[in-house]
Amino acid sequence: SGRCSLIRLRSDAMKRLDRVRRRCLQRIRHATLLRALNTWVHGRDVYRFLEGHSIKATSALRRVLKRWLHREKAKALEAWFRTVSFIRGMERVVARIVHRLVAKAWVTWTGDVSAGLHRRALHLRGALDCQRCVQLW
Repeated sequence: SGRCSLIRLRSDAMKRLDRVRRRCLQRIRHATLLRALNTWVHGRDVYRFLEGHSIKATSALRRVLKRWLHREKAKALEAWFRTVSFIRGMERVVARIVHRLVAKAWVTWTGDVSAGLHRRALHLRGALDCQRCVQLW
């Protein structure tokens, strides 16, 4: 029926939104980890090159590496926070839409029921009028 298909469509839409949300978070995680790994490999190579040359250079390199790693972690956390807040906002929007659809369906259904009851009452009133006419004869 129409009501079941609407529920199925809403369920499918919610599942699609959940899959998109999971994929987005996975991409963010993988991209961030790859950037961090590349930064670490680059820093390790530079560190090995400079290791024998100067103690000052290696200590400076350690500080730079720490900053880079902290910066990458901070960027990853900011991206994650933006994604989570966006998803929560989308969940609120979807909840509002679902609530509106349910309310609209409820109003339509109650209107149909009350119209059916009104028709039945008119039909009974007509039958009672006919019965009175027959009794008066």
